[in-house]
Amino acid sequence: MRDYKEKSRKAFNDKADIYLSTNDHKVTAHLKNTALNDVDPNEGDKLLDVGCGIGDLLKNFTSKSNNIELYGIDYSEKMIEQAKINLGDSANLCIGDAEDLPYDCNMFDFIISCAAFHHFPNAEQALKEMKRVMKKDSKLLIYDFTVPNGLRQIMNFFIKFSNDGDYKIYSAKELSKLSSRLGFRDVSYKQLTSNGFCVIAYK
Repeated sequence: MRDYKEKSRKAFNDKADIYLSTNDHKVTAHLKNTALNDVDPNEGDKLLDVGCGIGDLLKNFTSKSNNIELYGIDYSEKMIEQAKINLGDSANLCIGDAEDLPYDCNMFDFIISCAAFHHFPNAEQALKEMKRVMKKDSKLLIYDFTVPNGLRQIMNFFIKFSNDGDYKIYSAKELSKLSSRLGFRDVSYKQLTSNGFCVIAYK
């Protein structure tokens, strides 16, 4: 599993300086725009972006509200460097692993993961960590891409040979079931585009 994380780290380190001009940014922009519209934090709320990249989603939240505490974590040190340039002191940023979050229990009101979950080798552990650091009644939103079932099985067989660190493409239903099994409540999902979805869950 370490190999997938290192592939992700290297891939995003290599593109961090030019990320805004990459296809990765273009195809994830609509997911991030949806996330911005879906989350309406109250004053004083704490929001964590898991797999925050260069911090472009967090930066949009600074425009939406100056009265929330923003946190971002990413496995790529170069992406975090760019995020610090983009966000300055307006967010708390750190290099780290989604499967071992360096935060206290019951800390966050909102957790967002946008176009990052397919990079996590241990989905169950990542969800357990997110649940651990969420406050009671707080909200988790996972945005990611998918493809139809038959094609997804084929892609997941070949994805292991990718150098981008992709681990597994999930369906919204698959992640919803896993979230429910791990004790999240009121789990639901919505299709955003032909290949984009959002899973919503509460602690």
